[in-house]
Amino acid sequence: IEGIYKNGPADKAGLRPNDVILSVNDSKVATGASFRPILRQHSAGETLRILIRREGKEKTFLVKFEPRPSEDEIANIFIKRE
Repeated sequence: IEGIYKNGPADKAGLRPNDVILSVNDSKVATGASFRPILRQHSAGETLRILIRREGKEKTFLVKFEPRPSEDEIANIFIKRE
């Protein structure tokens, strides 16, 4: 994860910049480019089970899927990785 939206679904669920997403609802995420197509298979309001690797350990988070914020909103709420 390169960055998250402050108070967005990932932030609320506990995901952090630098986490590595391994799967979404058991669909493997092989590369960063494969993540968005997997998300497009889901609907707003759906709860997704996200498996990540953080500091060498795997963890699972439940994230309520929400539509992407507008470009204006993004400018004010994006948290980048360190």
